Amino acid sequence: MKTILAFIFLFFSFWTIQAQNLDIDTVSTYDVNLSDYMTTNGRVFYANGKTISKDKYEFYRESWKKLQECQPCKVYTYNIDGILKHISIQYNECLVNNFVEYYPNGKIKVEGNFKAVENNDWSNLRLRGLCSIREGNWNYYNDNGVLSYIETYENGKVINTEYIKEEKPSTINKFKDVFKRKTEE
Repeated sequence: MKTILAFIFLFFSFWTIQAQNLDIDTVSTYDVNLSDYMTTNGRVFYANGKTISKDKYEFYRESWKKLQECQPCKVYTYNIDGILKHISIQYNECLVNNFVEYYPNGKIKVEGNFKAVENNDWSNLRLRGLCSIREGNWNYYNDNGVLSYIETYENGKVINTEYIKEEKPSTINKFKDVFKRKTEE
């Protein structure tokens, strides 16, 4: 009897873990502000206020179109220079599950989770309270990759903030260490 119960427990545990692993497509998109204007010399295309080619303009628009067609998606968002800004799971405008934001130097800036979608049920996320609602611990790092503070969220509201004290030796301690090493030799 114990063997059967153990098997049932393992089966349901495995099934639950598999249900939480999302089977979704991946797309890349770009965080740029596009515009275009008709001039006497023809149409001029802009990204973030700078002139770009029509091909580049269409490339950015196509990435947005792929994002709109791919629901849900794991989204890699880049800046205009092609540097990764963040990775998210997105369905329409809703962010769900894991989220990681990066500094331009590639180090993690923020990592956390939005409310999770379980069992691949993507219906009515907003009505079910699953659209872009922060949940659990969100870790914030400085641009050197050192953890600065942790915010804990419950249903989208901050319930705790823990600041991490950086362990930097004082100038006096540095001199003590140098003096100590010389006297020990």
